[in-house]
Amino acid sequence: MIISASRRTDITAFYSDWFMNRVREGYFYWVNLFNSKQVSGFSLLPADVDAICFWTKNPGPLMKHLKELDDRGLNYYFQFTLNPYGREFEPYVPPRRLSKRRRNRAPSATRCWISEWRERRAS
Repeated sequence: MIISASRRTDITAFYSDWFMNRVREGYFYWVNLFNSKQVSGFSLLPADVDAICFWTKNPGPLMKHLKELDDRGLNYYFQFTLNPYGREFEPYVPPRRLSKRRRNRAPSATRCWISEWRERRAS
């Protein structure tokens, strides 16, 4: 199973400590956005998870946990979408140069970083 983390919110940037607590417990619950009575449980055990995809614009808060994810035998990768918006639209997104430095500091043997750049279109 591939865990697609952060499609609704940037777990990596804002909830990395919560996520790591879930990893340590070995599971998490997912609540259906359209039917809050529908709750599903998912395993985070390495035997059950093929990979975790972290969708983020700021990997910084999770960087301190990468060794623990490695030690637990979890495979993961990062999906970045970098927009050309300024701080007025994305105040919590670090400058691209900082994201690039963080990416370069990550263990390279098992990491995959996918970046997408979106240009502003002329109106």
